Amino acid sequence: MQPSDTLREQIIAQYDAMSAQLQQAARYVLEHPEEVALVSMREVARYADVQPATMTRLAKYLGLPGYDELRAQHAAALRQEVMALRRRFASGAMKAVKGEQAIRHRVCFKE
Repeated sequence: MQPSDTLREQIIAQYDAMSAQLQQAARYVLEHPEEVALVSMREVARYADVQPATMTRLAKYLGLPGYDELRAQHAAALRQEVMALRRRFASGAMKAVKGEQAIRHRVCFKE
């Protein structure tokens, strides 16, 4: 899962100009996007070994109103990935059912 490509690119593009603490937070955000989407800001900060305020500062540094928007973008990317997996699974399941039906037809009618 990746957050929006533009957000990811923005983090990477601005990384060198960030303070050491923001870099640490940014690195964690890039490496653990699922946790950003699913876990509280305080927990993400703890896992990244930064203060919660650093996560908020990172979001604002990236031009977002706050951490909630950063999290929302990661959650949207995760939802999109889940929906894509569901579509692929459903498509594969339908192919399997059609294949099974074709086999039954051949067996029943001995084609």
